[in-house]
Amino acid sequence: MSKWNRVVKLIGSGQSVNIAHTKVSPGLSNSELETMGNIIQNSKKWLYLAWIQSASWTTLANTAAQKAFLSNNLSSGSRKIIQAAIVKTFNGINTAHDVKLTEDDHAKGGNYVNIKNNNKGHNVIDMETGQPRVIGQIHVSREKVKNRADYAMFTYIHEATHRYAGTTDYGDTGYIWLTKYLDSGEVGFRARGLTPAQALTNADSYALFIDIICRSSGLFA
Repeated sequence: MSKWNRVVKLIGSGQSVNIAHTKVSPGLSNSELETMGNIIQNSKKWLYLAWIQSASWTTLANTAAQKAFLSNNLSSGSRKIIQAAIVKTFNGINTAHDVKLTEDDHAKGGNYVNIKNNNKGHNVIDMETGQPRVIGQIHVSREKVKNRADYAMFTYIHEATHRYAGTTDYGDTGYIWLTKYLDSGEVGFRARGLTPAQALTNADSYALFIDIICRSSGLFA
């Protein structure tokens, strides 16, 4: 028996998404459902804009890439890798999927996806290893949905790139100081050591690239 209660939420264009919470937690409020629905809908707009910017590789895309992918002069091949990952993620979140709102006392901090050892998930090719893997549903911190929608949206996009594009994590070298970035715009990774090659497969790099483009264009969570 599932430990999750699911609520079907209609979002833009008549699409429905299952927003779930653990059965041991209080039921989801209308405000939480509305906020998560808006996060998903806005994420589609952000990914679409990042797709357009990366396809033409505009000055804005290049500026965002310098911070997110640690390179001032990405090759055409690297640009195609970035665009392909964005397109896969955009297409993925435009399909029916579950988003599970978790408590922050979870061992993974509330935001995560699981790599499955069965077929119950989304099949994707790992960008780092080139190997197939199955990724479970997206989990987002319920506390962040209630209190920091911008944080929840960044992490939703981060997790969506895992599920649909096969990105990976590199521990503290791959994670940015997210609250500091959202509050001040200052970009900094938690630890040194991420290489440009790793950045091309790093989930936070994609979320950051998309975020910089959209905030610079006047779009906000």
